[in-house]
Amino acid sequence: MRRYIKSSLIVLALLSGWACEDQLDSPPFGEFAPENVLTNAKGIEAMLFNSYGFTNPQEGVHTLILPQETTTDIMIVSEGGVAGLNSPFATFTWTADTQWLNEWWSRLYRAIRDANIVIDNIDNFDSDAERREIVLAEARFIRASTYALLYNLYGPVVLRTSSSEPANKARATEEEMLEFIETELTAAAEALPHPGSTPSYYLYGRATKGTAMAHLAKHYLNTKQWQQAADMSKAVMDLGYYQLYPDFRELFFVNNEGNREMISVWPAINQQGYHTTWPNGIASPDFYSAPNIPELIRDPAQMAAWATNWRVTDWVVDDMVAADDRSTPAVDEYTDVTGSAQKYSDQRPDNRRYMKLFDPNAKGNFHGVDIPVIRYADILLTRAEALNELNQSMGEAKDLVIQVRERAGITDHTDVTAAAQGTAFRDLILSERAKEFIHEAKRREDLLRHDLFIPNAEARGVSVDGTHRRRFPIPAEEANNNELIVQDQGYN
Repeated sequence: MRRYIKSSLIVLALLSGWACEDQLDSPPFGEFAPENVLTNAKGIEAMLFNSYGFTNPQEGVHTLILPQETTTDIMIVSEGGVAGLNSPFATFTWTADTQWLNEWWSRLYRAIRDANIVIDNIDNFDSDAERREIVLAEARFIRASTYALLYNLYGPVVLRTSSSEPANKARATEEEMLEFIETELTAAAEALPHPGSTPSYYLYGRATKGTAMAHLAKHYLNTKQWQQAADMSKAVMDLGYYQLYPDFRELFFVNNEGNREMISVWPAINQQGYHTTWPNGIASPDFYSAPNIPELIRDPAQMAAWATNWRVTDWVVDDMVAADDRSTPAVDEYTDVTGSAQKYSDQRPDNRRYMKLFDPNAKGNFHGVDIPVIRYADILLTRAEALNELNQSMGEAKDLVIQVRERAGITDHTDVTAAAQGTAFRDLILSERAKEFIHEAKRREDLLRHDLFIPNAEARGVSVDGTHRRRFPIPAEEANNNELIVQDQGYN
């Protein structure tokens, strides 16, 4: 039985939880009394697990993925209440008051708050020294990786590194943000266990050396630190643990979770409170089954479908060659709940659905499919891209792209081998990434990295009112409550 990180209310605002289909035994209630909770190993670990919990959007995952894909050319959301909430992102009209921006900020800073509490109280961890060092490294990883995500979304933010800091604090500088994220992820990676030799008490979802290194590699990539990105992605490869899963479609199956391609995930199970709702917007309300994905059947009596529709754009599917296994999750023809044959593309353009993240055993709104954060395929393409930008080892860079394509069943690599280095190869990698990471919140950062985010929107007919749209504004609630916050120009 796999054991998962989960959260459940214990006392006051403290959440704890490691469990799976069977809830693990909980410590006696008295051990979590306020005066005891941070004075022993169990209490500190409970706080650590709570910090993990805040990093996992779970049922709110669409509020984080949609704005990073519908602001680009690979996804459209229509119908239903979610479409209305997402509209500011699709139209590039978001403001500091936009609801989801506030939700992300609040949740991520709760993760940082609890990680800081663990770090501040680590001397009270009354267990063996090795376990204490691992817990400290996990807290540093959570804090640093969360700051990396905040930086990706908002740019420099307030660096809170202790639970006792004053409420009013200015935003860090670009240099301070980059140095902190790098330093903390590096330190975490040094102390965390190798992914192939984790301690017996380690549970699915906890950070390993590979997790921290992969997050650092992606941070280097997204901040255009090309040499560091090339070196760190190679270091992840050199761990000798991660590998591409042989079958692209089966890679995402619930019963294959924990495979060696998934370096970092948001775990889920099909129980309320520990689930993801991402798949509820993929299948239209009338969807029952798809002939090209026989294992996927939505029984309306068992599995909910929202009124909203996650739609993948035609170009990204049409760009996949016939032999590309990544086209398999793209559903056009389907059988509706009445037994009639339907075709999404007959209803309107850009209407196909991409169903790689789906749990056929979902219960109502509750899906148990893990949401990928970083896969090994991402690390291979990270190194390939960095090598190209450095004009180094182009033979290796092309081989890395070919590895990812061959796993998808593509045997003709003429376009890869013929691509010149520089812009041509960069465009090829961006195209490959668009097809490889649909619904994994990668497209916005990929376009931003090469200054294509705003031009891409304008090419689609979106009116963009300035380059400040490259980042989201500091949420109004935070700006109003922290008098030292300076809002980004253009959002004032």
